[in-house]
Amino acid sequence: MFAKDRHGAGSCATDACLARGSINVAATYRVGIIGCSPMAIGSAKRRDIAGKPAPAHSHVDGYQDHPQTELVAVCDLDPAALARYTEFWGPGVATYTNSDEMLAKEDLDLVSIVTPDNRHHHIFAAAAKSGLKGIL
Repeated sequence: MFAKDRHGAGSCATDACLARGSINVAATYRVGIIGCSPMAIGSAKRRDIAGKPAPAHSHVDGYQDHPQTELVAVCDLDPAALARYTEFWGPGVATYTNSDEMLAKEDLDLVSIVTPDNRHHHIFAAAAKSGLKGIL
């Protein structure tokens, strides 16, 4: 859901971009996550609340909930963090210990950067240069 401005119109990320054709509402976007912290991968499986699904509490949860995203790769400097991801979510995505390698090898549309703040700059700059459609 996108926010509306005070006149009731959508932001550029919605109405104007849709009109220009720069957003493909039917596409499935390939996603990578850099950093396997609990915020990125979660620390407990979600449970229903009063019969309704609990809201997403990690990047992985959010991407799994969205029908137009497919998580295809995760990256962390620590192999043990990647092992925790695989143990928690199972196999099926590519794993990397080098974000530059992941950005070069995977044909990603979106990336979540979920690393300590002091590591964001290099990763963000490399992600921006790689031509991604979105960086979170």
